[in-house]
Amino acid sequence: MTLPVAILAGGLATRLHPLTLNTPKSLVPINGVPFIEWQLRHLAKTGIDSVVLCLGHKALEIRNFVGDGHKFGLKIDYSIEKTPLGTGGAVKKAKHLLGDVFGLLYGDSYLPIDYLSVFDRSLNSEKPVLMTVYKNSNHLDVSNVIFKPNGDVHYSKNRQTHQMSYIDYGFSVLKKEALITIPEGIAWDLSDTLEILSKNGKVEGFEVWERFYEIGSFSGIVDLEKYLRTIIVTGK
Repeated sequence: MTLPVAILAGGLATRLHPLTLNTPKSLVPINGVPFIEWQLRHLAKTGIDSVVLCLGHKALEIRNFVGDGHKFGLKIDYSIEKTPLGTGGAVKKAKHLLGDVFGLLYGDSYLPIDYLSVFDRSLNSEKPVLMTVYKNSNHLDVSNVIFKPNGDVHYSKNRQTHQMSYIDYGFSVLKKEALITIPEGIAWDLSDTLEILSKNGKVEGFEVWERFYEIGSFSGIVDLEKYLRTIIVTGK
């Protein structure tokens, strides 16, 4: 059994209105298939077998579609917010389902990577966070990471500098000690914790070479649909 992957999928997706007024972002159709199905099937294909869905907005609709994960080849558990907790608060709430080490994936990210290779690297890291990073150079989004030659990461979501040519790719491996500074039961942004940890030299980078895809924007949806059509045609 592999380490579990938490997927943060509890947001309101206001940037996609009116598309998400009545549909949660995870169920937005991508080439006629709910996005979360693409996400879960890719996780299973790369060797992941356990997922924890961290849900909030329209959680029941997502849960009704996904079920126990059997149809995707996965075992799926749920952590559901009654009030919005933010990305950090959502992870903290789900900690009892995640164990000592777990993967963390954003709910709007489709990442064409081998997740197990990231997990393997984390086993040799003494740091509480291993963050995948991509040399973005402000192309796909605003770069927010300095990736140092020794592998250390300096990350800031809200205080970018011209030295930041890399970006948080969307998947990290966390040890439970990374959650210590996140308060219980209140809204908290995970990016604040990751920034603090990186400043203290506690985040290691894992460079990936394939671009990321996302459905947090309409242009992102167009790019992902084009990419997935290519994958279907080539059979990769």
